[in-house]
Amino acid sequence: MAPARSFPAHRRGEGAVRRPWRAAPPVPWSGPPATDAQAATLSANLHEAIELEKAGAKADFSEKHELSYPEELQSALERDPELKAAFGALTPGRKRGYLLHFSSAKQSSTRVSRIEKCIPSNLSGRD
Repeated sequence: MAPARSFPAHRRGEGAVRRPWRAAPPVPWSGPPATDAQAATLSANLHEAIELEKAGAKADFSEKHELSYPEELQSALERDPELKAAFGALTPGRKRGYLLHFSSAKQSSTRVSRIEKCIPSNLSGRD
């Protein structure tokens, strides 16, 4: 039988600010004895979720929608209106994926290289 996985401290709420969950924390399943031992925790989480629902608490997804464009991409979009239109037509998830890929590079030259490699697929509409 696999050992029950414990949650990190920020998931258990030790010393952390309690916030409404975006989704319920995962409950590892390792059989009935382990579940019985976690009954108090499961019950507390369930009651907390019910109280949050009754209070009308909503999860804040605003951070997810705030996209930060690297300077190199902004200049590439300003130079090429066709690229700007193609990039603007992407879904928010695709944009976020590209921005994470571009922004994860530490050096400006790497960011420029990544942007240049992605331009043909954006312009051709493959993405």
